[in-house]
Amino acid sequence: GSAAVPASLERQLAWLVRVSGAMVGGHYAVESGIRIEGGVLVSLPTPVLSTQLQRGDELVDADITRRLLSLAAMQQSLRVRPDVRLELALLAFLDRLREGILFQDDDA
Repeated sequence: GSAAVPASLERQLAWLVRVSGAMVGGHYAVESGIRIEGGVLVSLPTPVLSTQLQRGDELVDADITRRLLSLAAMQQSLRVRPDVRLELALLAFLDRLREGILFQDDDA
């Protein structure tokens, strides 16, 4: 019926939000520095956050972020509970965004 169409669209939108989150957060990598030799931990983990950000990527990230924040605001204004997958996708996106915003490039 007609209720199946919005639910299907919300599932597709949730997938798109997850892909967008991967794009925005995909520029960053965490390297731990853990080394195990003979089953023994040799060094303690010293996480290092590195980036593969290229010129112009921040503009794409900003546009995707603007659109997804608009989607979240629209969901709030409709006062209709979205599909749980869409909610989780938006939360995962915000988490990836937080990681990217808090990243500081030591070379800058």
